Amino acid sequence: MKPYYAVAMQPRVIGGCMDENAVAKNLAHSCELIDRAVDGTAQTMKGQTPKIIGFPESFLHGFGPARKRTFQTNSRMARTIPGEETERLGQKAREHGTYIAGSMFEVHADYPGHFFNTGFIIDPDGKVALKYRKINCSNSAVELSTSPGDIMARFSQDLETLFPVLRTPIGNLAVYICFDGLFPEMPRCLALMGAEILIRPMGPQPTSGIEYVDTWRTVNRVRAFENNVYLIGPHWADSPQTESLVAEGHSMIVDFNGQILTESDGAREHFVVAPIDIERLRRRRRSERNNFLAQLRTELYARVYAARPCFPSGPQTNRERGLRDLDEKWALEGKVYQGLVERGIYTEPEADAK
Repeated sequence: MKPYYAVAMQPRVIGGCMDENAVAKNLAHSCELIDRAVDGTAQTMKGQTPKIIGFPESFLHGFGPARKRTFQTNSRMARTIPGEETERLGQKAREHGTYIAGSMFEVHADYPGHFFNTGFIIDPDGKVALKYRKINCSNSAVELSTSPGDIMARFSQDLETLFPVLRTPIGNLAVYICFDGLFPEMPRCLALMGAEILIRPMGPQPTSGIEYVDTWRTVNRVRAFENNVYLIGPHWADSPQTESLVAEGHSMIVDFNGQILTESDGAREHFVVAPIDIERLRRRRRSERNNFLAQLRTELYARVYAARPCFPSGPQTNRERGLRDLDEKWALEGKVYQGLVERGIYTEPEADAK
């Protein structure tokens, strides 16, 4: 397999709570950006066009109002997948012979009262070839979407559904989304399912600063290195027409040695492009040095996870019916922390000890 190019897109996003036509406008703009990325790559890479184009989290509708986010404000932005939006993106995938990845809020008839934050990959035939429902969402401080962990009694526990990997002629592709990346288990599970290229759509943040950019770089590099994978990290451009959140940009592509191959120089709207060499990755995985998957002792770690559950699953919370607002979400956080203290996992600071 010859090396090829991948693109991490960094678009401006119009917030769905600020403009009722946001989805249509963002979709049209995204299609324009795809054309520009294909043309720009061809001009600089001797006629070669990208085989993968990654978009950030919620790039078609924004993320909802920051403080007054409710189930109602965010669920109304959700769409079906496949649907009108993925069909339009699929036309671009067919036109340019590329895989297109991203994430959006999704509703499904089998789960009334819920919506998912769903990653997707559209193949060069224009079809939705992979869907991943974000696992680490209802356990974050800012999301109201439903995790498969909230509805375990109804959601498939098949590993290929929870941690899907798309096997393609250009390598094995997988998606995990934003907050997922702060948990090493998520990309590790995808790597163990066979992933070679991870696409991490990133969303806007409630705060800004160089410390955030440094964390973004560090986490992406470590996840790529420890799993021997390529990582494509598309992020938002600075988007003043969205809902009071900050985007730092710095979209990037990282190789399997944890080296940044390309990175945006800031938060302006554009894209970055880098080569993907799957054969080189596969040769790297034959090496005994730093071959972490081959050296992984899963059976020992599994015992700790089984004996030390942390965030409660759906049956132990009210999340099986779906969260209504951020206050309801935040009310659980103190209880989870206190439970960790009582079990000796956390130790309270002296000033607060009772």
